[in-house]
Amino acid sequence: MSYLKKIETGVRQIGNPCCYRHGDYVVKVSFADTDVTLEDRIKDSVLSGW
Repeated sequence: MSYLKKIETGVRQIGNPCCYRHGDYVVKVSFADTDVTLEDRIKDSVLSGW
C-alpha cells in the first residue's frame, strides 16, 4: 500500500484527524501563533527524553 493510500485510509477511519478518541483519551491538535516550528518542538521533545 502506498504512503498516500495509508494516510487516506487512516483519515477515513479516524474522521477528523485534529480531534479524535484514542482508547480512553481524546486527542485534540491545535497550533499556536509562534515562530517555533513543529520540527523545533519535536527536537526539543526528543532531546528532553520525552
